[in-house]
Parts: sequence; C-alpha cells; structure tokens
Amino acid sequence: MSRTARSLVAAVALLLVAAAPAAATHSQPALDRTVLKGTYSPTGFYKAGDPIPSPLDLPKADANGLFNPSGKWNALDNNVFETLNFPTRQGDDASNADPLGSGDPRHGFCPPSASEPNFNPYGKCANHQLEFIDHYEKQMKSVLKDFGVVVHRYPFEGTASSEVRPVCCGLSAPGGKSYNVSAIVPGADHPEQMVIVGAHFDTTDTGPAPTWDSSEGHAQSIRMAAIMAEYWKKTGTRPSATMIFMPWDQEETGTNGSKNWLATRVLEDEATKRVRAYFNTDPCTAAYPAYYHGDPTNRIPLVLQLSDPAEDESPDRAKAFNEKAGKVIDDYFTDIDDTIAAVDGPHPVYTDADRGEIVVALGGLLAFGSDYSNFDALGIPVFNMFADILGPHADGSPGASSEGPTFLHTPRDNLQTINTLTGPDQTGATFSDGQVKSQEFCSQIHSRYMLEAEMAGHQTANGDPLAFFDVFPRQNGLEKGKLATFDAAGSHQLSSTSLRTYVDDSRLQYKWEFGDKTGTAFGKLVKHAYKAEGTYPVRLTVTNRDTNQVDQMALRVMVGAGEGTDSDPAGQGTDNGSGPVAQQGSVVACQSGAGFSKVSVTAAGTSLKIDGTVTKAGPFTAELFQVAKGKKAAKAKKVATLQVNGSTTYDGKKTKKGTYFLRLTSRGNGSRPDIRDFPFERTARFFKARKAMALPDSCDTISVFRLDSPVFGGARKLGVTVALTKPGKVTVSVFRGKARKPVKRFSRNLRSANRAQRFSLKAGKRIKAGEYRVVLTVKGVKGSKTLSARRG
Repeated sequence: MSRTARSLVAAVALLLVAAAPAAATHSQPALDRTVLKGTYSPTGFYKAGDPIPSPLDLPKADANGLFNPSGKWNALDNNVFETLNFPTRQGDDASNADPLGSGDPRHGFCPPSASEPNFNPYGKCANHQLEFIDHYEKQMKSVLKDFGVVVHRYPFEGTASSEVRPVCCGLSAPGGKSYNVSAIVPGADHPEQMVIVGAHFDTTDTGPAPTWDSSEGHAQSIRMAAIMAEYWKKTGTRPSATMIFMPWDQEETGTNGSKNWLATRVLEDEATKRVRAYFNTDPCTAAYPAYYHGDPTNRIPLVLQLSDPAEDESPDRAKAFNEKAGKVIDDYFTDIDDTIAAVDGPHPVYTDADRGEIVVALGGLLAFGSDYSNFDALGIPVFNMFADILGPHADGSPGASSEGPTFLHTPRDNLQTINTLTGPDQTGATFSDGQVKSQEFCSQIHSRYMLEAEMAGHQTANGDPLAFFDVFPRQNGLEKGKLATFDAAGSHQLSSTSLRTYVDDSRLQYKWEFGDKTGTAFGKLVKHAYKAEGTYPVRLTVTNRDTNQVDQMALRVMVGAGEGTDSDPAGQGTDNGSGPVAQQGSVVACQSGAGFSKVSVTAAGTSLKIDGTVTKAGPFTAELFQVAKGKKAAKAKKVATLQVNGSTTYDGKKTKKGTYFLRLTSRGNGSRPDIRDFPFERTARFFKARKAMALPDSCDTISVFRLDSPVFGGARKLGVTVALTKPGKVTVSVFRGKARKPVKRFSRNLRSANRAQRFSLKAGKRIKAGEYRVVLTVKGVKGSKTLSARRG
C-alpha cells in the first residue's frame, strides 16, 4: 500500500479530530514555514562524492569535546563521527577513557582476538558505552544551551539477549550496567507533558561498528535539536511542552531501555496524558529520496509507521495524530526543492511533478520491532520512519526488497554498504548523495512535526519563570523510608528573551510540597523520604524574589513497600535563599542592580537616537510600541526591538503616522529591571518628542509613577501606576489642558510600602479630545509630579 506524499492523507484514510493534549496556557503563533524551509541544509563537512574516511583516520572533536565542523550539527557528520570513534556500545563499560576507534582498517570490523575466538572474523572492539554518553551530553548541552536544557542519565541493569555469543551473524548483546541518557528542554506551558524522540545507541556483538542500526538515529537527534533550536531562535519562541531527545540503551536485548524508562518514569494511568507522542528513528535513513543502488527507475520507498487507531484505546487521538503526520509530510514536499544523484545524473525531488513514495504501515514490520512498540502498547501515538528494504510488513504486504536483513547486525552494516545501497558508486568508497540527503530528510520531517503546537510546540518566549523537576532514583516506585532526590535543574527564568540570558539563580525561590503533609522544603535540589506507601502529588513553585512572578509544576509519584528509616536532611525546611520573596504586587523600585547611569532618546527627523550606559556594563533592550494610529488610540503593538550597547540610531522611515513610545530596559543579572519610557508623535515628516509619560523608578518617597500609555480613548482607559517607599496618602488629579479644575480626582491611603497601586480613567463622553495632565501629590511631601497623555 503506497501513495505519493501528497496523497498520504488519503492513504491513511482518516478524519481530522481534536487531539488529546490540552490547549497551551499561552497562545502559539502559526508555524512559520518560511523559517522551516530556511533550516534545510543537507550538506555538512562530508559531501556527496567525498571519499569516506578510513576507520584509522578518526574525526576529531575540538578542544571543548564538540564535533561540529560545518557549524550545522549535520546528521551525516555526526553519524561518521560516532561510527568511527565509538564502534561498540554495550552494557557494563568499565571506563570512559578507552582508546577511540576500532583499530582495524576495515569498515565494520574490529581486530580479531586470539583470546576470544568467538569474535573472529569480525573482531572485538573496546566498549565505548560511556564515551558515547559523554559525547552525546556535551553536544546537546551546546546545541540547546539557550533553552534551559538539562541532561540526565537513567541507570538500570540490562539483561543479555543471549548467553551464547555465536561466531556470526545472529543477534547477541550482553546485559549489565546500562543507561538511558536524555537531553531535556522544559516546556514553558506544560512542563509535565512531553514529546520524546528516541533511537537506541547500543550495538550487538555481531555488528561492532554499525552505521545504520542505529548510529544514524541519534546522529539525527542532534541534528533535530539543532533544527528546532534554530527555529525557536529565529522566531523568538521556545517549546510549550517538554521536549526530550533520548538515546536508549539495551534495545538490542529486547527494547529493555525504553521498557525500563517507561516503567520507572511514567505512571501507567498517566501515560497518555503526559506523553503527547513518541518519535522513533531506527533506522530512518538509506531511503527516500535515495535511488536503490543509484538506479534512476527505483527510488527506495520510506515507510511511515503509525499507531493503528483500530487497536488504540483513544482512536480519535490516534486518527488526529496520523492525519497531521500526512499534512506535515505534504507541507515538506511543497516547501523543499532539491535534486538527488543517480547513475544518469541528478533527478528532481520534492516537487509536484516528482513526488516520492511513502509507504504507510500501521502494523510495522513482520520480522523487526523497536522501542516504539512499548509506547504504542500504552496508547501513545508513535511516528517511526524506516527504509522499505527490511522485508515484509506485519500486514503481509511485502517491502521494496529484503536486502536490509542481509547486513543488519553484521559487519556489513557500515559506511561502504550504505553508500552502495543509496548511490551510483558501487564500490561504496565515496559518500552518496542519497546517504547525505536521506539523513537530512529524516531530521527535517521529525523536527517539523515536533514543532507543531500540539506536540512540543513553539510558545512565544517571555520573561516568566519556568518550573521543571525530575525525581530520582525513579518517579514510579519510590521506596518507603528511602530518600528520593527532587531535582529542579531544568527550572529557569529568562532575563532577556532576545539575548537568551538567564536570571541569576539566587533571585529565584524553589519551594517544594511533597503531598504527604510533611511541610515544605526549599532549594533547587532537595531530598525527601515518604513514611507510607501510596501515590502522592508533588508540587514545585518557582518564584522570582524581586518581581513575585511565579510558576509551578506538579507530578504524582508512587511509593512502594520498603524498610528504610531515612530522615530528611536538616535545614531544607527553611528558605535560606538570598533575600525574602516580595509581597504580591511589590515594586521595590530602588533595588535594581542594573540601572541606567545615563540614558536619553532624541528625535532627529525620522530617526530616534538612543544613548545609554548601564551601571553594570552591558547591553540593554529598546522596544518601540505604536499606541495610536493617526489620532486614534489603539492597542499597543510592538514594531521594533533593538539590542543597544552604548548608543544606536533607530531608522523610522517606514513608521506610520501616530503615537509611539520607546521602552528601554536594563535587566542586569536578574535583579529588578530599570525601565524608561520615552513617548513620541510621528508626523508625515518626522518624530516629535512628547512630554513625559513616566518618571524613572527611584528610592525617593515616590518610587513609581507611570502611565500605561501616552494616549487613551475609545476602549483604552488612562491607566496610572503609583508606589511609595513608605505608607502615605496619595492624590491623583487629571486635568484637561491648562484647566485648573480636574476632570477626575483619586485619593487613596497606601498602607503598604513598595506596593503598586492602580488607577484608571475611562474615556467617556465628558472626557473630550485633547492633552491631559496627570498630577500626583503625596501628603507630607513637598511639591507634585506631572505626567502627560493625549485623549485621541
């Protein structure tokens, strides 16, 4: 059953229905396919036609341990690096400093060993399990550093697939100490919900240096992370739900790695609520858009495996997921235009005239399985892509060929074989165009779907705190009386959304409630022992000590039988952080650690000249908002954002007539920001400065005095904010023009210091158009302060 990608939706024969995950807390902008198209970049350091390197000529990481020679985290580059440097990855690695490489000049082989003749003729390599994990964590920390990434290792004891190690070429893999390793990007709206992309990193004894099964899978995961990070950066967004990039251990022993993770990290009755979808890459490449051995009449189909709605407890959810999968692939074919090499030269791909075949297999393969089956069994939608050369499907329909099983789990699973399979050079000595572009194809398709709003998504980045935590040793099955660790390493707050800088951790309070009525604990990493079996709701609250911004994450944990007598560590029940948490609405205006020592904005024709110096040297942000179109007040719309380090000029030639204000913000290292607002009128010819709409925040009695906007009218009220550094009586009077009688007067006793108070004036019929003065007086304070606004 095969269809062109454009008709994939019809092939699955589904109806679009609502997906299961709840709507995000914050709205997400439409997916920008122009930006997605711009991320397409299949060629990295290794190019089609280049000779493949010798296993003795190892690609080298840089001084920081990173391998990114093209600057794109290219999937083929990652694949080559891993295949040659870490040829064997199995349980019970004793050292993370084994010599890299195979030490054998042949691709797919390790040196024969006289002491272990069962490994001849393919040889035995040093175990690089721990070396690979170190490598993966370093790469992902670098790729995702702007998005609060945290890496975790989840240890478990693996089971051997066979105690007998055959000479060749069946499946055999040892057990022992094993690790699932993850790179986690916390979701800003739904940190407790997750999207997972996985591929196993362990190898069999009989295939010691595999290129295909499955080095290419997590090589693509690094590339996927780079594509998604590039999209988030270019669009000013971040994930809405938690995104997890997860290489599994012990897949070859019966998918033990993913089984263990699901059993210990996700409560079974919450699986479909917490895991939005599982994406698998084992193995995805060596298929579309490649031609089978370079034959221009025989493109290698790609299988898209999806959950079967008929066998799912939530068929509507599966149908919606599958329907969207078809749309994602259709959109990709519409957006991308490229060629692929065959024996007779390049052929066009991804065009309306030349659509590649995608085979839909709801039942997967007859002879092979992978980690996706463990997620599918829990009712979680799965998305798995692989080359259709692995034999018949579970429904009895044949694959394109059965060549894949002839070299899977053998030394022939190597760079040479994959190049001959996907290109015209049948020596395999050069990289094929099909090998290069099929790896990018797989990376792109997965990334596009995972960026969709109902998956990991792309929430507009903001300065709110983000609460996220994990539980160790495991969330599902803690032992009674034994200390568990609650780790908020993924929690953070952006101090600048454009620069991707973070609020200093000392300015955030971490408060824990364990759900067993034992009180609270404070700190980014705490320990707790439950005294009784049961299921408990755990809640983490992250609060900015200066602004009182708050975020929370909640999870259930299950505590089983145990004989432990552990006690919680002393002192964690007291908040020993740097300073108290401010009261709700507290301003504390004079506590900014990053104030402007000088700042000015002047109009010069159609330009605005910005000049400022921050007390803690560094850049500040300038944002231009339009608040009136012509004379008519409108909702504030941001029209420009600039990063300023000293001085700059904003070119406003294309700005339209109306009222604007320029907001300058200095955030420092997480203390309260220093904000300055400068209002302007834009005529047909130039900018013209208006009178002040806000005073600089200060440590004087009048700590804060500002207007929401320099213009009001229609549905837009005149909003006024006032705060004092000590209790007092304030009077806010609103005058039209030079009139001596106010059109409105507010009086209020402010009983709390540093607590913001709001006043607002509705633009009713008696509030006529014109200029207005807003005058603030404080009892016992000499003089008054005046701000200005226009009634449009």
